[in-house]
Amino acid sequence: MKTDFDHRNVYKFAIFIIGLQIVVSLVQIIVESLAGFRFYLFSPYFEPWFILMSVITIVVHLILIWYFRIKNIQLHY
Repeated sequence: MKTDFDHRNVYKFAIFIIGLQIVVSLVQIIVESLAGFRFYLFSPYFEPWFILMSVITIVVHLILIWYFRIKNIQLHY
């Protein structure tokens, strides 16, 4: 029985979710460039889009916090 935690799956998931955040951010930049501020005012897709972006961002931050903790990286200000 293997007792240590296999980090490879978490790393693969982290790479996937960070790539997903990059793609979603690029889509948002393109939509803002083409539609302008009207996307936020009149689009019925704004609320689901905002929720999706927020969830992806929270997951990315949690993964980064986990990674910094297991690598024992301390940020000094």
